[in-house]
Amino acid sequence: MIRNLALAALISLPLWAQFDNLVTTDDGSTLLFQSRWRLNNRIDADFSKIFRWDSHGFTTVFSPSPNGLIIPPSATNPILTGDGAISGYLSYAGCAGASCTTTQYVPVLTGATLSPSLNAALFQVSRNGRYIAAGTTLLDRSTGTTQIIASADPSTSAPLPVAGRFGIGNNGGVLFLALHKVFIISTVDLVLSTHPDVKIVNASIIATAIVSPAENRVVYEISNSSQQSQRQLWSFDVASQQATLLENRDFATA
Repeated sequence: MIRNLALAALISLPLWAQFDNLVTTDDGSTLLFQSRWRLNNRIDADFSKIFRWDSHGFTTVFSPSPNGLIIPPSATNPILTGDGAISGYLSYAGCAGASCTTTQYVPVLTGATLSPSLNAALFQVSRNGRYIAAGTTLLDRSTGTTQIIASADPSTSAPLPVAGRFGIGNNGGVLFLALHKVFIISTVDLVLSTHPDVKIVNASIIATAIVSPAENRVVYEISNSSQQSQRQLWSFDVASQQATLLENRDFATA
C-alpha cells in the first residue's frame, strides 16, 4: 500500500520534458530535440541544450557553459529538413544587468546560408529546404529572391509572424497573423501567404499553428472564450476551406 502511494506521488510530480521540440528527417533516421539533459562524462549545467540522435547514438549539438550570468545561456527551437541537409537552432548567449534588455536569440544554421536580411530570431525552414522565412520575410534559396509578405485585407495592420516553428510549406506558403483592432478590442486572422484571400480563422487568441508541407492542411489552436485556459484545436482543409474541430478542452480543470 505504501509503495503504491509513493509511486502515485512520484508520477504526479511535474517533470521536465525530455524531448522538447522534437524534429526528425523524413525517414526518421536523425532526430534533433531540445532538453535539459546532462550526458555522462560531461560537465555542463542544467540549461536548455540541443541534442542529436542518429545511428551513432546521442550527441550534444550545443551545450552552453555555466558562467554566472543573471539570465543564463540556452538553446531552443531545433529545425531539421526532411533530408537532414539543413539543421539549426536558436542560441541565447545569456546576459547580466541592463544589457539583458537588448540581448536576443541568434539563429544558428548548418547546411544553408542565412541572409543578413533574414537575421532574425523567428526563422524557419521549409521541409524540402527550399524556403527560409524570418518573420514575414521569405527567401527562395533556389532563385535567391526575397519576398515581403503582406496582408490582402486593407483593414488590417502589418502581418505578424505566427507562433510556432512550422508555419512554412514546401511551396513557400507562410502562415501569418493579420491584426484587426477596434479601440481596445482586437482579433487576428490566420492566413497562408499562398492563399492571401482565404481567412483560415478569426479569433481573439491564436496560440499556435502548423501547415503541412504540401500546404493542403493547417492545424491551429485558438482560445474560444475570454478565459485563455479554454482552448480548441482545429484542422482546416485548404482546398474545401472547411474547418473541423479536433479537441475542445478547458485546461483549468483536472
